[in-house]
Amino acid sequence: MTRTALGRTAIHRASLFGAALVLGLGAVAMAHTDDPKVLDRNGNYPGNGWTKGGGWIGEPLLGPGFTSLNVDLLAWLTPTDLGAPTGEGADCWGYVSGSGREYALITLTSATVFVEVTDPANPVVIHTDTAVPNNIWHDIKTFGSFAYAVSEGGQGIRVYDLSNIDTGVVSRQADVTTGGVTSSHNVAIDIQSGILYRCGGASGLGIRAYDLSVPSAPAFIGQWTDRYVHDAQIVTYTTGPNAGKQIAFCCSGFGNGGTDTALAIVDVTNMAAPIVLSITPYSSRAYCHQGWLSEDRQFFFLDDELDEQTFGSTTTTRIMDVSDLSAPVEMPSYTNGTNSIDHNLYTVGTLAYSANYRTGLRIHDISNPLLPTEIAFFDTFPSADGAAFNGAWSNYPFLPSGTIIVSDIESGLFLLRHALPSLDVSLPIGPSSVVSPLGDTLSVQINEVNGGVFSSAQLFVDSGAGFVASPLTSLGAGAFEGSFGTSTCGATVNYYVEATAVGGATVVLPNGAPIIFYSAISGLGSNNGVLDEVEVDLGWTIGAATDTATTGIWERADPQATAAQPENDATPAPGVLCWITGATAGASVGTFDIDGGATTLTSPSMDATSLTGIPFIGYARWYSNNAGADPNNDSMTIQISNDDGATWALLELVLDNAGAWVPMSFRLDQFLTPTNQMRLRFIASDLGAGSIVEAGVDDVRIDFLQCPVLGQPGDVTGDGCVNLADLNLVLFNFGAVTSSGDADGNGAVDLADLNLVLFNFGVGCI
Repeated sequence: MTRTALGRTAIHRASLFGAALVLGLGAVAMAHTDDPKVLDRNGNYPGNGWTKGGGWIGEPLLGPGFTSLNVDLLAWLTPTDLGAPTGEGADCWGYVSGSGREYALITLTSATVFVEVTDPANPVVIHTDTAVPNNIWHDIKTFGSFAYAVSEGGQGIRVYDLSNIDTGVVSRQADVTTGGVTSSHNVAIDIQSGILYRCGGASGLGIRAYDLSVPSAPAFIGQWTDRYVHDAQIVTYTTGPNAGKQIAFCCSGFGNGGTDTALAIVDVTNMAAPIVLSITPYSSRAYCHQGWLSEDRQFFFLDDELDEQTFGSTTTTRIMDVSDLSAPVEMPSYTNGTNSIDHNLYTVGTLAYSANYRTGLRIHDISNPLLPTEIAFFDTFPSADGAAFNGAWSNYPFLPSGTIIVSDIESGLFLLRHALPSLDVSLPIGPSSVVSPLGDTLSVQINEVNGGVFSSAQLFVDSGAGFVASPLTSLGAGAFEGSFGTSTCGATVNYYVEATAVGGATVVLPNGAPIIFYSAISGLGSNNGVLDEVEVDLGWTIGAATDTATTGIWERADPQATAAQPENDATPAPGVLCWITGATAGASVGTFDIDGGATTLTSPSMDATSLTGIPFIGYARWYSNNAGADPNNDSMTIQISNDDGATWALLELVLDNAGAWVPMSFRLDQFLTPTNQMRLRFIASDLGAGSIVEAGVDDVRIDFLQCPVLGQPGDVTGDGCVNLADLNLVLFNFGAVTSSGDADGNGAVDLADLNLVLFNFGVGCI
């Protein structure tokens, strides 16, 4: 099925989970006919769903509404909406294309479906593959620009090429059937090592490993079959005593996993000879099903799928201390008090996202991993709770946008957003790029959202001795003001804002602070000495003796947009032109990007001595290297010379892959002595394995920062500039015996002081 919009279709009204459900047990092939998951099947939701952008896709069925806490419903696509009207939901995963567009991947009993969710309130079904085994158990994962799906119904590994998904094309490659029987219960991928693992699928099967060096053709490299493995997380350690090792955390047992069920930790670095590090049973165990590591890999949160039915317990998550891989320790378990079955759990930072069948998605705060706290939920199966196999199967919480994907057995695909009570923090007049050394202020707006209630806010300022916090002053109606304090003229002043809501929800601006922060220069302002907006070629040089690039050579042009290249230059309108590495878009993102090595661009000579003040050199740069076969391993070198290019010094090494125009500014005398022979050199390259590399340069400038001249005659306010503020102070105190406004220091404010201000009016100002 190709890309389709979700149309509106009239359907017969029926009860949500009533007798009119259109799919019965007989329509689906079952691998384990006595499996409780089979016995609890009662068919899918037969109608259409809902999107926040368009409302009901078809006429809604009569049925209960969804209940939630701090989670917003963005869209709900039923099996019918997904192009599989007889299907029931199974596993789900996510994918982000090289352009940053986001996709949900969901498996059903009769289809595998790819949905664009870049705008989660208006999802678009891209492709529906119905040539799959008709089976309850399907699983899917992604690596690079490929997706890999398996099923207990066979077909081995289904390989999908997603490299053209942005254009609506998903290509299924040849199925991989090596490595023994073609059935698998699950699939896991270690993204660091590029190794795929098929899990289970038949009694006694453990994990079977495949090398993804050729992603379209996974190559079987070995297996571990000591125990049946139902699911696994495999990671490569990069630090500590296990650095370089690939470790598999396996939910395992004998038979089909229910006998002597336990957490098995296996060193799979060499799949020809895997090493069992530990087999750890736990209390009240029935079926070790799935689990996920905490971000620091100190704890493993484990779901037992049958303990709630076997022991009558409430929904229970085991917490295993795995800091010592050879001797894990069971810590006190956690329950949220419901009585549903926990199924698939994943962690992101300090949050854990669990798909718990009949109680839906549950979100827990694990900032203290030994004391989880449930903070949000969305119940996808609102008609009933209890320890039965209906409702939410899995979830995917890793999309950069924060959209959460949930797959539901009866109801299909849900797109959700965690909506914490919070604050919206903004800078109404933008961030300050220049702050006065005599003290300055920052305007901040703080609004309460999602029921958040303001508690406190601070401005953190680093003027050279580390960040120091000071409280923001409320001006009313959500407006606040922060103080920078004094600083040394010419110094860099870094800063960020932090606001806290009642209950502890904290928002920082910019996002990522204090690792990411705003920067300003201490000064009274600046005068511009050089400005090259690239609309006219002022004498730039393209190429160097060491260049080897075959495409993506620097040129001055109006760029054409691609997933890696801008549509416009950095100069505000009417600016059009910039320096860019291959301006033409071409047939694909990689047609005219840099290939084959380096390409060099050198500026004309510039004068950094023409005006008084502290010279700063700046430019706007574009750099993107986050796609292709070897992303994020190239860079752009930017150098500076003060002798017309005879010698060069490093100004910056660009690695940030912003994919946006980024303005940069550097104080010249911290790199080289300013002269009238300054040049810049930009070297962009694609080295090693091919990747998508695009670079751009625009708006090169040299500005001269102005500092206050303390003690300037007539400067009675002390800001280094004789201006209207000084005149007003003299006039206000005229005739008084006071030092306020006394420009000549004789103890009184008189005509001599007025004349001194008028004579020097404008001195020290810019």
